[in-house]
Amino acid sequence: MSSKHPQYRGIRDRLRFVRQGRNLTCNVLAQRAGITHTTVAQIESGRTIPGVDTVEKLADALGVDPRWFTFGTPEPEHHPFQALIAPDFHPIQLVTELRTLLGGRSGHIDDTYKYLDPIGAAQFQQLHQQQDFADEVFTVPIREIASAISPLLGDGPCDLLGLGVGTGDHEIKLATKLAKHPDMRLLLLDVSLPLLAEAAQNAIKHIPRSRNIPVIGILGNFHQLPSYSFLESDGPRKHLVTMFGYTFGNLENEVRFVSNSLSWLSPGDLLLLDVDCAMAPAADPALIRKRDRALSTGRPPSWLSQVEEFLTGPIWRYSSGVRSVVVNRTLDLHSSPVPGSYAIDMRAVVESSAGKKEFSVGYTKRYDLDGLTECMKKLQWQFIQHWPYAENRSMVCLFERRAAPIEKKTPAPRGMRKV
Repeated sequence: MSSKHPQYRGIRDRLRFVRQGRNLTCNVLAQRAGITHTTVAQIESGRTIPGVDTVEKLADALGVDPRWFTFGTPEPEHHPFQALIAPDFHPIQLVTELRTLLGGRSGHIDDTYKYLDPIGAAQFQQLHQQQDFADEVFTVPIREIASAISPLLGDGPCDLLGLGVGTGDHEIKLATKLAKHPDMRLLLLDVSLPLLAEAAQNAIKHIPRSRNIPVIGILGNFHQLPSYSFLESDGPRKHLVTMFGYTFGNLENEVRFVSNSLSWLSPGDLLLLDVDCAMAPAADPALIRKRDRALSTGRPPSWLSQVEEFLTGPIWRYSSGVRSVVVNRTLDLHSSPVPGSYAIDMRAVVESSAGKKEFSVGYTKRYDLDGLTECMKKLQWQFIQHWPYAENRSMVCLFERRAAPIEKKTPAPRGMRKV
């Protein structure tokens, strides 16, 4: 191997090699790592040797093993990974349901259908790699979140269960930060085989073997979680369930989802929700339209074009005779069951040989923190902490499962005999 390879050079050369390979400027890398531009420049010039904390931040931001970054030692070539297919998962049946839906005059195209085929999965991945969006997503404070969660998990066995993980970036980073727990498994669940395969590769690449974290990829539908017996274990395990990537806000009825699909979780289990924030009170629609970037011109045209291409993909791929599709964004103040929240409904008007149709292709809710915490409290989930990010347009909220209150029996009136 050539002596010019960064494995045989110093940390400054490895930093420059990877940064340039990722096509990142020093400013962007510094922002993602949570350090100053000056620090990056001084490391690359050889004037500063980074400490352990800075090395970990840079390694996280660049997606490399901290050991390779520091010492040039190769990353491990193998990692324990197991793939499971949920017994009720039927992708061909989902395609049939989608075709039936598109054969009608209107309806809602659930996100599940958008990730089924490799084209939709590739569009999703490309969307998340778009510079503006990627910069926002990279500001999720994983390190701070892990610090708050770690003492709540305790020292016993635990599972980190990611729902709708996509490529699993946040779940994998969080797992590595929580790796001091002696018996932890990382479970990655998604409906898309192409995306789950990417998540598997990310786990193999970014979780060092020394962390000893078994990774299980699950191809399935998270609405069926209570029936997944393979999530059970011989002994009690604490659960940390995560929904990164605004998955929670894309649900048709998130209250029903928590009540039904998460009903199997036990008191003390944790739930981490990544959601969009309400930009104004739901009672002031004029202010919402002014502040919310989805209803204004706050997003660049290239971003909007990619979003619409992804959202309308199932229409183009699984319909016949389509001539044009026009997407309109509307404000929905009435459908969210969470007080103080609202939704952005993206509706596609389809012109085809069969006439005009209209489908809801994207539905994302914005949450008021007080309304969300009060709603979750009624569902026996106690609010613990939240972390705003992306200039307060998004937040990650942590909840802990509480035991259901014991109903007090009303004593029988005097003189009445109990039967």
